[in-house]
Amino acid sequence: MSEFKFSQLGLASILSQNRLVVPPNQRNYSWTKDRQKKLSELALTTWPF
Repeated sequence: MSEFKFSQLGLASILSQNRLVVPPNQRNYSWTKDRQKKLSELALTTWPF
């Protein structure tokens, strides 16, 4: 049986240790101010999980 191992990493660690690439076929997406606000409110009301 396979065993999975998980560790907690901060965002800075993930970004510094990995190269993130946007695929060439990725379409453009723009967040409207309203959607940004809704995402922020959702994050603030549900954090920590």
